[in-house]
Amino acid sequence: MEERGGYYYEDGSGYRTGGGRDDVYLGRPPPRGDEQYSYRPQQQQYEELPQGGDMEYVRRRTRSPASSLNGSFSDPDREPRVSSPKRVTWKDPVEQQKSQSIRVSATDYTGRCRELERELRNLSVEKTRAETLAEDLKSRLSRQEELVSQFREQNSNINHDVDQLISVVQTARISGRWEIEKVRFRELTVDQVFGSIHETFTKTRDSSESSELREQIRRRDDKIDALQQELKRLRAQGLPGDQVHMPDISETTGARLREDLKKLEERVEDLNYEIQSRDRKVSNLSGQLGDLQTELSMKDSEISSHIQNIKILQDKHRHALQESTKSEEVIRQLRSELLAIRDQHNQSSHDVSHYERRIRALESELAEAKDYRRKNLDEIGALQERLRESHSSTHDHQDLLKSELARRDDTIQKLRRDVLALQEKRDAALSEHDVLLHKLSTAEDQVTRTQEEMHRTEKRNKSLEAEVAHVRLQLSEADNEAKTSSKKVIVLEGELKTMRGQSDEFQGQVAKLTKSLQRLQTSSKDTRDTLSAEVSERQDAIVRLRNDNRDMEDKVREALSAAQHRGDQLTQVREELKQAVAKTQELQIKLEDAEKEMQQSTTRISTQSQEMDRLQTEIQEKALTSSQQETMYRSEVADREEEISRLKADLNIYHEKLAQADAQLLSREEQIVRFQTQLHEYMEEASRRDEQLRRTEAELHSLDDEKKRLEDVVQRREISLQQLEHDLELAKDKYKDAVEENGRLEARIQASEINAQSEQDVLSTEVKRREEGIKRLKMDIMRLQEVCSRYEEKASQAEREAEHVRSQLRSCQNENEVKRAAVKNLESNVEELKSKSSQQVEENSRLEDKIRELTVAITTQEAQCDKLRHMVTTKEDMVTQLRSDAESLSRQQKETVSKVLVRDENIQKLNTEIGKLKAKHQEKTKELVACTNEIAKQSELIKKLQGTLAQCHQDLDDVRKRGEADLAHKDEAIKHLQDDLMESQTQHSACYNELVKIEEELEILKGEHSHLNKTAQASSMEIAALQDQMHQLELDLTITQEKHRTAQKEVSSRDQVILRLQADLDTATQNYSGSLEELKVNENEMKRMSTRLKQMQQEIRDANDSLDAKNGQIAESEKKIQQLQHAEEMAVQETGPGKTTHNQWR
Repeated sequence: MEERGGYYYEDGSGYRTGGGRDDVYLGRPPPRGDEQYSYRPQQQQYEELPQGGDMEYVRRRTRSPASSLNGSFSDPDREPRVSSPKRVTWKDPVEQQKSQSIRVSATDYTGRCRELERELRNLSVEKTRAETLAEDLKSRLSRQEELVSQFREQNSNINHDVDQLISVVQTARISGRWEIEKVRFRELTVDQVFGSIHETFTKTRDSSESSELREQIRRRDDKIDALQQELKRLRAQGLPGDQVHMPDISETTGARLREDLKKLEERVEDLNYEIQSRDRKVSNLSGQLGDLQTELSMKDSEISSHIQNIKILQDKHRHALQESTKSEEVIRQLRSELLAIRDQHNQSSHDVSHYERRIRALESELAEAKDYRRKNLDEIGALQERLRESHSSTHDHQDLLKSELARRDDTIQKLRRDVLALQEKRDAALSEHDVLLHKLSTAEDQVTRTQEEMHRTEKRNKSLEAEVAHVRLQLSEADNEAKTSSKKVIVLEGELKTMRGQSDEFQGQVAKLTKSLQRLQTSSKDTRDTLSAEVSERQDAIVRLRNDNRDMEDKVREALSAAQHRGDQLTQVREELKQAVAKTQELQIKLEDAEKEMQQSTTRISTQSQEMDRLQTEIQEKALTSSQQETMYRSEVADREEEISRLKADLNIYHEKLAQADAQLLSREEQIVRFQTQLHEYMEEASRRDEQLRRTEAELHSLDDEKKRLEDVVQRREISLQQLEHDLELAKDKYKDAVEENGRLEARIQASEINAQSEQDVLSTEVKRREEGIKRLKMDIMRLQEVCSRYEEKASQAEREAEHVRSQLRSCQNENEVKRAAVKNLESNVEELKSKSSQQVEENSRLEDKIRELTVAITTQEAQCDKLRHMVTTKEDMVTQLRSDAESLSRQQKETVSKVLVRDENIQKLNTEIGKLKAKHQEKTKELVACTNEIAKQSELIKKLQGTLAQCHQDLDDVRKRGEADLAHKDEAIKHLQDDLMESQTQHSACYNELVKIEEELEILKGEHSHLNKTAQASSMEIAALQDQMHQLELDLTITQEKHRTAQKEVSSRDQVILRLQADLDTATQNYSGSLEELKVNENEMKRMSTRLKQMQQEIRDANDSLDAKNGQIAESEKKIQQLQHAEEMAVQETGPGKTTHNQWR
């Protein structure tokens, strides 16, 4: 193939332009026989284009067919032109097509650049939002790390304090001393653990009082021994006449001893009963301590799990930061590329405008030349020689013009290649944008996961708070079972309120989620991409709802278990109340027996009062001792009366507690019924939500099926469009072949015309007349030459600018080669998006109808939303009221906790004493089993003594009744007796001599009294053994008191832990409020996404409109094809008359 001045001459394989005069042909060569059309990608087709001038195919890709065809073949404003037999008239449409294709490509390029700028703006906005979310996550992580550090410090301090307490207890067990001075606590204080100085003083005072009582008992025992010795001495020295009175004295002493034995037995029984009750309390407290330890271990494990979760969140946050940095780098690269593309676009637009101006000027000049040629065609026959010379010059100028046109074609092709490269860059930017969107979606998913983990931690904190409340309730139950039951009811009411508040909040969240689902349903009908994203979001929402539903079910189950546990506690309380009632009944029976014994003692005292009157003469010497004994008896009677009054008061208190417990039981049963109804309601709501979720899933499945069906339809239509395009291209190829054949025929016709003109020498006379016209033509030619020189200078400038642009393009290509590696990965995504966009266009028509239907549903739902908002406002007011009530209850709770702590200290003291007494009681029961054998032997003696003691009791009862009835008389008698005692003291000296004689008689009686002394000694031995047992019990009591102190310290430490947990609860509530604010932020983001979806819907509508326009253009192109076929037929018809004129010339 040989190139000359932009002409391609035919050598058998290429294509050519006619060699004749005025032949300007730039067409595609005819297709070979084995060449077939194959559908290839756009880039490959551009790469395989020939370098000559086949711009027809490029125009189809870069401009609308309507503009090119209208500009080239249909011009209604132009006058109809008469076809001449000497020239070809199809050069102008090709140049007009080129100029219009350049204009259309420039407009498309500007539109695409604007779309890229919009997408970059959206990316920047989304990036800022992602950065804000990352900062929020950082702040949350810092807060959680601070909380974890505080928990760790508290745990380390508590472990140190526990170690210190263990060391103190060990030293106390080894040495028996409490070494408090060396102890150094971190969290606790010495007063909280070991009590204040006032408490120690009261305890020492109690211990001193108990020691004084023991000393008094010992003094009494010594006095009893001394009196027994004096009795023996008196019996040995006494007279036989006095022997009658001695058994009465022995009986009185035996009666006293029996009374003391009974008192001791009753006290032992009371102590055993108290030990049993305290053993029960100790077992309950030990169980509670075990539960607390297990709960502490669970809390430690949960804290460790929280720490692990925090570490995982930190790792995720770091990964998200890395991804955000990567995305920022990509965005910077895109911005730099966009700036370069803008610069290139500005340069290309400037060049295109310059070339368009040049092409317009050339077109105008060509039109003028054609006009001149039309005028001079009639005169050319006479001016062959001169015209040949002028033709040679004009031919050279035409060669130059053709070379310029070829160069312009090359530059246009290069510019179009640049446009294609820019389109590829845009596609790469779009793919990167999609990748960034995907990354943002993954980051949002991670954020949602972190939020779910935060919700889980909050739920765990709430469960811990509930457990703390449960522990507090258990501790308060140790103080007073009836009061704790009321506190439990209060706590249950508070929990019910919190649960209701949580349920209201969850309902609000569910309503919001339902609204968001409806919005997503409406927005999902706009684009397939948004549909896929919304499907994933809905699935996430469904998963969240299911998780929430499961959490609600777990809470319901926990509430049921708590209700069952509380029901068990209520049954325990009822059983304990029944036991208390039985105990009160036993106490009432004992009181009735005591009253009966008192009545019997009064009768005995009445009978013995007569004997006392008879024996007053004998007891004058021992009146002082009897008066002292009477005072002792009076004090004992007063003590008994006080005990009776206390027991009555206790009975009244127990009756009141029973009534309160019954009322509380009724209220709790009502609350349980309410809880059950609420649980049924919650279950029904959960079932409704499950049904809604199923419906939404079914709708999603149906939408997926419809999508698949529409995709199949779109694929079929694409196949049909491809076939139509193939047919169009075949028709165009055929048309080009016909045009080429017409050109060849016209060249032959022109050659024949030239030969005919050479034979026209006859018209030489007319040449002289037309020389003036020739001169004018020469002037015009000179002007055209000047114009051509100007155009050549402009073309040189354009070439320089093109070289500059080429250098810039080379630099850009060098930069693009670095980025093509990333672009290749994204091209597949771009192709998929193109296919999806073509599929989505047809879906939009279907979805718009559904949108119309849904708008009606949305209006109804908006009304419902307004109602729900009103409900939400009312519920928020209720929540504020409940919060104020909760704050007041928390204040009351703190006050009650301070009171309960004081009571717990006393209870723990008693519990420790009871535990020690239980341990000792178990040891002493074994000793009692050993002693029962000895007691069985001495039971006969004791029965005898019991008989005498019963008589003495009767006498004492009579004396007490008389003493109670005749206190005034006895006071006067006591005064009289005192006077008599003074007289008897004066007489004592006189009677001393008589007593000496009586002592001699008492010595005789001592032998008789020795037997009684032996029996008394045996009884005294038993009393001594019992006293030893009492001493051991007292020692055990001291040990139990010390243990109680240690337990009290532990309880105080636990109370501090509870206070800390309360503080943690307050922090958790603050975190919950923060999570509510975050939910509001998320709602705002959902609104923003909805607005963005609306924008996308508008864009899709615009795309639909553009597709409709393109379909109309395709229809117009079909019409144009028909017009072209008609024009081809007309051209064929024009060739026919040309042949006839040629024959006529011959």
